[in-house]
Amino acid sequence: MTPHLTHEQLCDHLLNSTPQAAHESGRLELLREHLRDCSICAADFASLNESLTVFRSTATAWSTREWNRAKANAVSQRLAPARPRSFMPAALWTAAAALVVSATLPFALHRTPPATPKTPVAVVHTATPTNQSDEALLEEVNETLSSSIPSPMEPLDDPTAGRPNQSNNQRKN
Repeated sequence: MTPHLTHEQLCDHLLNSTPQAAHESGRLELLREHLRDCSICAADFASLNESLTVFRSTATAWSTREWNRAKANAVSQRLAPARPRSFMPAALWTAAAALVVSATLPFALHRTPPATPKTPVAVVHTATPTNQSDEALLEEVNETLSSSIPSPMEPLDDPTAGRPNQSNNQRKN
């Protein structure tokens, strides 16, 4: 006894059941013989075939209904008189906005002056710096700006600092 047909074999048989496919393959004839002999495979094939038939009929009915609906909409649009656009809603919204602005504008413009306290809450005295400290600060800034070498680089000003003078110990040839 041969094993039952797989789902793939059933689908192949369903797709190749055209008359020209019968001449292409001898395997198709073996599948047909098995389907005639095996009731389980025949029932599976019939279920698969019925499912595809129902799907096909549903898809065809849906597409026909949508086609007819589109045609009916096109006809009704051609037959319906063209309605002019109304600017009434825009005008109403503009009028409503102007009314709101005109009603709230007086409240926004009406301001009461802030209340002035009768007694001061706190008195702040600022100390005036003396002319002497100003002069000292100005002198320090002038010194820093007029120096030819910036202060962080002063140690690098004399690269021979801390070394004995070697100009006397030069070799004479």
